[in-house]
Amino acid sequence: MGPVLFETGLFGASVAHAQGKPAGPSPKELEAAKKAFFEGLDFEKAEKWAEALKRFEEVAKVRMTPQVRFHIALCKEKMGLLIEALRDFEQAEADAKSEKVGTVLKEAPEHAAAIKGRIPKLKLKLPSDVEKLSVTVDGAAIDAQGADEISLNPGTHKVEASAEGRESFSADVPLAEGESKTLQIKLPKPGEPVAKDPPPPVQPDPTPSKKGPPVLALVVGGVGVLALLGAGGFYLARSSVKSDLDESCGPDGQSCQPDKADAIANGRTYTTLTNVFAIVGLVGVTAGVVLFVTSPKDDAPKAPATSLKLVPSAPGANVGGLSLAGAF
Repeated sequence: MGPVLFETGLFGASVAHAQGKPAGPSPKELEAAKKAFFEGLDFEKAEKWAEALKRFEEVAKVRMTPQVRFHIALCKEKMGLLIEALRDFEQAEADAKSEKVGTVLKEAPEHAAAIKGRIPKLKLKLPSDVEKLSVTVDGAAIDAQGADEISLNPGTHKVEASAEGRESFSADVPLAEGESKTLQIKLPKPGEPVAKDPPPPVQPDPTPSKKGPPVLALVVGGVGVLALLGAGGFYLARSSVKSDLDESCGPDGQSCQPDKADAIANGRTYTTLTNVFAIVGLVGVTAGVVLFVTSPKDDAPKAPATSLKLVPSAPGANVGGLSLAGAF
């Protein structure tokens, strides 16, 4: 809904004095009010509501019209002063009916209806054994006994209560737009312990923690797989060399020519590398599987640490006399 502009003649010069009636605003005052009105509209467009409200209130001191009251209400609405805005919108509607201002008559009720559902409500629950109770909200006295619900603007409000022969009560109550709250007022006797409200139940985290696969297990297992692939490559190279030597040297391997010495050395190297990579691969894959299986799960106790190490072995063992020892 756009701003409601003034109708022609809103700030026209008064002719009451010429008709022998008490003079209204002077032409100079009307001109200043007109200027303030347009400045207020400019501030509205820039959403500077406090500055716009100040200008429209200056206009109202010179001449209050349904249009001016509408814009005052609009500024208060945007500033969160919903109760005051509702009152001004309703008054602007009533004034527009009597003065037949069609635009205000259409838009003011629409704003008022939208605001009603946004105004927070506070219900006070009073102690039953206390008479002559005094209650204030934000320093203003209220009739707590006669009020079912109190309409308040959004924000934090201070509620204070007192009664003769009782401890005083004070609470800061935050209220959001459209929110309704009930406040229990407690006025204990001097020295009487105050019963505390039970803490709200702790809600379990609806999102269970998720843990990905253990990184160490994937790394160790991956190294093992790569080592096995390397062992396979060296084994194929060894087999190729062995096939050539079997054709040249015979099945007993004793009739090799001197030029085959390099091939024999390569074959031995490939055999050693095949053994080394095969053992490393088997160890890596086995360790990866063990680490994966024994890794801590959600809300489960940690498994004992897994360790692997190479220890000296008996002469003649593979990989230069070394063998594997592990603790799982």
